[in-house]
Amino acid sequence: MSRNTRLATLAMLVAMLAVPLASTAHKPVFLSPSTTTKTVPDASVSYAAYGTFRTSGDAYVVRGPLEAGDPLIGQILLPDAEPERSLDPDALPTLTITTPSGSTIRVPMLKQPTPFHEPITQTDYLTIANLERSADRAGTYTWRITANGPGRFVMVSGKTEKFGGKDVVTLPKVISTVRTWAEGSKDAGASSDATSTSTGTVDRAASVLSAALRGAVAVAAMMLLAAVIGIATRDNSYVDLFWGPNFVAISIACISAMPEVTQRAWLMLAMVTLWAVRLTWHLGRRKRGMHGEDFRYAQWREQWGRMWLVRSLLQVYALQGVLALIVGTPILVVAADWSGGMDGWMVIGACVWLFGLVIEMVADAQVARFVARRAAGTEHQRMCTTGLWSISRHPNYLGEVIAWWGIGIVAAGAELGWAALIGPAAITLLIRFVSGVPMLEAAWKDREGFDEWAARTPVFLPLPRRRR
Repeated sequence: MSRNTRLATLAMLVAMLAVPLASTAHKPVFLSPSTTTKTVPDASVSYAAYGTFRTSGDAYVVRGPLEAGDPLIGQILLPDAEPERSLDPDALPTLTITTPSGSTIRVPMLKQPTPFHEPITQTDYLTIANLERSADRAGTYTWRITANGPGRFVMVSGKTEKFGGKDVVTLPKVISTVRTWAEGSKDAGASSDATSTSTGTVDRAASVLSAALRGAVAVAAMMLLAAVIGIATRDNSYVDLFWGPNFVAISIACISAMPEVTQRAWLMLAMVTLWAVRLTWHLGRRKRGMHGEDFRYAQWREQWGRMWLVRSLLQVYALQGVLALIVGTPILVVAADWSGGMDGWMVIGACVWLFGLVIEMVADAQVARFVARRAAGTEHQRMCTTGLWSISRHPNYLGEVIAWWGIGIVAAGAELGWAALIGPAAITLLIRFVSGVPMLEAAWKDREGFDEWAARTPVFLPLPRRRR
């Protein structure tokens, strides 16, 4: 990294902390023939959209939301270099802003170009058009810049200076690319196009981290509420009722930050919500029929003794919140991906999710009927061993795992989709080897008929029956 780049990086860090310095900076957005439209999450933030026109009639668009009263800003800047410096007035691009009501505002051209020096990238521009007023109403505004000839441009929208962690991560490459672009290098067009993807992996990873932070705040609020209820009632098993809602909270917190909710995000939200509603309803019914605390939490309470409160906060509530974020990785990946459209991953994943959900529902219904028969005195077996329970000792858990693999497959089609598989892999390991199957197997091993059932029925996957 050159000395100038290091100084510019330092300037960006200072700009994040000092409003007066930051007032001369703009967050970069890169446009290219393959990316003619960009959606920003907050149009009140100052964005500088860099692009290159190939021919007259080319157009680039930036969209974003504003609240009523927010500054409505529109500017056109040209590099203070040739050939833009010598363009005929009739060859200059024009900028229009479309309001939520559909009316169009034409950004007025300046009679005399105004010099502008960008301190972060150390580049010079000429401001040729400028508009500053207040937004009349809340909604999505559209900035459209149209070419009257070939050339480079910078389209500025928004006024508030706001930078984040990923801006620092991508800054060195951004500085290098903007300088090459502004200096009129023969590779300027290619450089401009490459910028949109050159830091893509890091940028997407930073987006996942941003979504994770939002999700963490939502989960922390849910777990705090669960802890208050559990500690006040001395019944930690209430935390189970928050497992499903945790993922709905993560989904809403992450997806609400997207500038436009994609079809993948809507599908993810629907799948997670339906799964969570069914699970919470099922656990709620079981909790109403339970006398006191679930045996697992009761055993922990006895083992922990005087440390019950501290161990509860850490091992029950905080740990479950962390696990929810890990399992919810597919949600975070989808929230960080702003590309739209339906694809095969979504179709296959939704089918797998539905298959798993049906297995889970059928298995739970079969147990409910078994318990009802025992209560009525018409069933004398200690274990439910019919239906799905005749081919797996834990078909409800199996359905849960399959459903989450479906959710992971839906997210696999997004950018960084490989990371989405962390979630279903985590829930599979937890259920099969940690908190699900092992704990129930230990509780069931002394029940009458368990050994015989276990001898002929696979523990998890419905493999062919073993001979007795």
